[in-house]
Amino acid sequence: MTLASTHEFRIGDVIGQSFQTTIRNIIPFGVLAIITVVIMVILYLIIGAIFGLSMASMTPGSMESGMGAPAIGVGFIVGILVFELLSLAVYLGFMTAITYGTIQDLRGQPVGIGTLLQSSIALVVPAIGTFVVLIGVFLAAAVVAIILNFIPILGQIAVLVMVVFLYIIFWVVIPVAVIERPGPVASLKRSIALTQGNRWKILGVFLVLFGIVVGGVLIAVIFSFISATIGGILVALLYVALGIYGAVLVAVGYHRLRASKEGADIGELARVFD
Repeated sequence: MTLASTHEFRIGDVIGQSFQTTIRNIIPFGVLAIITVVIMVILYLIIGAIFGLSMASMTPGSMESGMGAPAIGVGFIVGILVFELLSLAVYLGFMTAITYGTIQDLRGQPVGIGTLLQSSIALVVPAIGTFVVLIGVFLAAAVVAIILNFIPILGQIAVLVMVVFLYIIFWVVIPVAVIERPGPVASLKRSIALTQGNRWKILGVFLVLFGIVVGGVLIAVIFSFISATIGGILVALLYVALGIYGAVLVAVGYHRLRASKEGADIGELARVFD
């Protein structure tokens, strides 16, 4: 039996280990998620004051009535783009911090909010560069999707398969960019290589996660019939919990893929953080 075979990539192991890591670190990860949301809200308020964006004026009711509807000009568009770009940077900071925290937890090290914030700042640059290149790939795929949509039924099926395939092969691109730091293009190639041979299992992980999301939404909907406030709170908690768990899942998946294909232990992965 080879070393790689003793660390076979298993759906249940990835799901279970991710859940355990999330529970063990729910306080620092939860605080980090709250800080991330607060930063995004502050960014929106600042950019909104500069460019005239208004959350209230963008609601369906105000748009339909014409009352307070934003003037769609160059300033408005620039404001939206600036907000989206800064929000992306903040989100990637969150992802890199969760990656760092997950790897630290897997090797038995304590995870604190201070070290998470430090890692998010120190490691976000390679993640941003890689994600920009990834956006270019998905934009090219979007062009192909537009063409395929002209083919009835089969075209839509092909688009769905293409999108799912891209998500699978680039599933661990952020951990690769943060931990191995080979550069943006090389990170995409590395993610493709790591996922090769386990893509059906990664699809299985996606389907399990999708089932969890559907179950959580159904629970929130049921409680919303009892109380709109409780339902709203549950939706917010579900959103935060899934954001944390999804980020942990990617980091654990990366560790498991490295272990199964290369026999890499957690100490080797974590050396970059020392």
